[in-house]
Amino acid sequence: MKKPISFFKPLVKIGTSLHIRVPKNAIKYLEVEEGDVVNITIKTPEEEVVPKKFLLPYKKYIPEFKDYSLNDLNVCMFFFNIENALEDKDKIKDFEKMIVKQKGKTFLKKYRVFVEAIKNPEAMKKIVEDSSKVSEDFKESMNISMGKN
Repeated sequence: MKKPISFFKPLVKIGTSLHIRVPKNAIKYLEVEEGDVVNITIKTPEEEVVPKKFLLPYKKYIPEFKDYSLNDLNVCMFFFNIENALEDKDKIKDFEKMIVKQKGKTFLKKYRVFVEAIKNPEAMKKIVEDSSKVSEDFKESMNISMGKN
């Protein structure tokens, strides 16, 4: 049996019910199809602490993160995962307001730098390589989230 995976997705209203869209990559990874029974746990997103060994490569390969604390990187990753789950442009605008409310305008600036900096494919490849040396689970989860599994 494959390891369980988790992802952030907004609830979508269809008729009078709320639904969750399951990413194609997750369906492929889990080898499930329409009609299969799956176990779903629903909870509001919480910041989880990413181990230091997975955060350090970001500081090593992305110069913009030199002055970021590990906590800053951790929180940026958390918010990035949430933002990527949003599909409605109006909700993305509200999302930035929520960041300002929770973390302040200074942090929003850091978050915007984070979002742009991780678009560097060479740096991200090195980060995944470094992190995958530490954990095959990390490599597998990155591949799923990037649609390579």
